[in-house]
Amino acid sequence: MNNQFDEVWELLYPRVTSTLLKGYCNGLFNPQKDKFFAATFVTEFPPADDLEFLTSQFDGCYSIISKASGALEQEGWQALPPGTGLQPTECNAYSISFHGAFYEGEWCFIPSLIFFETVDEELAKDSVFPVDVFNNTIYLPYQEFSPSYTNVQMFEFSRAPYLVAIVKQTKKEKINLAFRHYLEIAVLQPLAEKLRIHYPYKYDNMVGMYGTEHFSSIFPVNKRFVLLVTGAKGLSENDYTVRYLLYMPEEGSIYEWEYFPTGITRFYDAESVIDQLMTVTYWNNSRYLHSSCTLDDDRFWEQCVILQEDGEYKYLRELTFTGNSLSLKL
Repeated sequence: MNNQFDEVWELLYPRVTSTLLKGYCNGLFNPQKDKFFAATFVTEFPPADDLEFLTSQFDGCYSIISKASGALEQEGWQALPPGTGLQPTECNAYSISFHGAFYEGEWCFIPSLIFFETVDEELAKDSVFPVDVFNNTIYLPYQEFSPSYTNVQMFEFSRAPYLVAIVKQTKKEKINLAFRHYLEIAVLQPLAEKLRIHYPYKYDNMVGMYGTEHFSSIFPVNKRFVLLVTGAKGLSENDYTVRYLLYMPEEGSIYEWEYFPTGITRFYDAESVIDQLMTVTYWNNSRYLHSSCTLDDDRFWEQCVILQEDGEYKYLRELTFTGNSLSLKL
């Protein structure tokens, strides 16, 4: 195999841990230079600690190519999933392959890890480098690869190549999960306490959705606003009511959002919330409320939430606590 560094290696080198490029063989661009494929082949196995680090880079997901037995013997080889048969420490070679695609001004790629029972470069080449490396469904638009996509988290990326959609959605999910975790500790817990103390007739008891303690949060990708949704019950109330608050991270202010007609809207589950939101946003499925999706709709935020008339917010009423505004800056 070719050991010379090439254009694909130059693309990958600053973007991945150098350990993953050990034993780099060669890489290929498609004629349009918007897709690439590359692979490594390593026969000098790392120490146990380094091997553990290697597998951790793939979240423990890898394949093992082993000698077949029994009914599969005529095929010569078989792929074993992790945890069955051979272990990586019992293998003698491994390969990391990279599928990449250029989309909306950036390169996205997915690496995969294969261990081999024997040191056999021809086997590795046949197993890792298909005849037509770009004739792979991973490069098709996500909606083609999965035409019945029902995961609302993927709607945003449905026209992107499958591998791009997976990379972008995974990154977005991690970012939003971290944001929500920090928001819960830094803002929502102290806010719930303040509401119980100063507004017990409305917020004596609160419940979020999908396991959240007090509030479920909705925000655009820039996180300039955070719409908080809760089922709230006052001291003298028997039922929970859907209530919305708006948190502005830059100024640390809390507002009640009073866009929908006054009256009691009972809080039963996510459907009672989405029934309201779908009248002013494209969110028309309760699964949006339990996802990494951001509500990126400028018209909604500007016309239905922060709209001002005569210098005053039309639908927002700032909450104060003993005469002072509550500042909860992230």
